[in-house]
Amino acid sequence: MTDIQKKKVDEDWKRQASSEKETESRKFEEEASKGGPYEGQMNFNSLVSMFATQAMLFLGAIPDPQTGQTRLDLEQARIPIDALEMLQIKTKGNLTAQEAEQLKKVLSDLQMAFVQVSQKEQAPPPTE
Repeated sequence: MTDIQKKKVDEDWKRQASSEKETESRKFEEEASKGGPYEGQMNFNSLVSMFATQAMLFLGAIPDPQTGQTRLDLEQARIPIDALEMLQIKTKGNLTAQEAEQLKKVLSDLQMAFVQVSQKEQAPPPTE
């Protein structure tokens, strides 16, 4: 096989692989848009939602479902936020546009909430 033939085969293979990836991505997006999270199957959106819920629970933003009380534990809140950040780094370039945008927004919102709660906790108590 000549270099020209090899190059043509390689280009054809790349084109076919790219086409297959786009087709699979469209199929995945269609399936994901049919049902919301927690409808019997785990998907990327439900994974992000699970981590976000855990972080919000420990930031005191939502009540604990077992006790009904809010709780504040910054160290525990940091764990799911860090997991989402790691997920963002490790999946870069492998997510659909919708998934990447959702992860970016959720992570940004949680990081801002973490900073705000941290600053509020470190603020001196008001004096009379």
